[in-house]
Amino acid sequence: MKLWIGLIIAFAVLVFVYNFIKNKKRRKANVDMVAEFNKRYHKDKKVKKSEHKEYSNYITKYNSSLDYVEKAEIASDKLG
Repeated sequence: MKLWIGLIIAFAVLVFVYNFIKNKKRRKANVDMVAEFNKRYHKDKKVKKSEHKEYSNYITKYNSSLDYVEKAEIASDKLG
């Protein structure tokens, strides 16, 4: 009887140790996946200082300070 109880306890300890090691490896792999994701996808978000210097703000019809132009003014500008 004591032999059976000892075998059951030994089996439970083996299963516990096996699951502990497996979960520890899985957690380490998840941390590695997060680091790999950050390295792969967030590296492009780093903007170089030289890129900011080359940027110039273009005036378009959507961001212009001019709100309204009458049709007669446009026609007079084209003619003369």
